[in-house]
Amino acid sequence: SFDHVLQARSKYSAVLSKFYGHTITNHDNGYFLFRKVRLSAYFNKQRADQKLIQDLRAKFGEDAVFVMGNWFAPHARYHEPIRGFGFRRLLKKHGFQIYLVDEYKTSR
Repeated sequence: SFDHVLQARSKYSAVLSKFYGHTITNHDNGYFLFRKVRLSAYFNKQRADQKLIQDLRAKFGEDAVFVMGNWFAPHARYHEPIRGFGFRRLLKKHGFQIYLVDEYKTSR
């Protein structure tokens, strides 16, 4: 089964190298640029999350309590995407206390 994987990989490596070949970085390692960009995006997101946590601790203190609404609309038209559940998970991971407010019919 692994032999089949290697054969398929070698069969398509020429096609992939033509597609991604012009995006090789100018470093000696020869990694494709899209891999470097994806890794940089991951590192930048981690750095931004750490800065956000530090700023929240500096502004609100260690024992801050956050109250958030539970509204979310994945892929909603005309709405900017938000980090709802991921943001709550990030805050919980760093020791903040979070309460959710049920936003159903709160605007009526």
